[in-house]
Amino acid sequence: MLDDNLYTAPGKFGGGGAGTTWLVGSAGDVAKSLRKYQSLGITHFVLSDTPYLPEIKRQGDQLLPLLRG
Repeated sequence: MLDDNLYTAPGKFGGGGAGTTWLVGSAGDVAKSLRKYQSLGITHFVLSDTPYLPEIKRQGDQLLPLLRG
């Protein structure tokens, strides 16, 4: 297991497929996990959840400042 925040439950929610894998936790927890992936050489992430507009705002306000800092 790469981190403590990776949640996968194929087919249980989201109808299966790519939409069933999430990084969950506080903004700090998710930022820490993304940094681990970055240290492995991953340079791009798709950050998305529903409802889309509130999640975009929340990620912009809480998560992105931690990743930029």
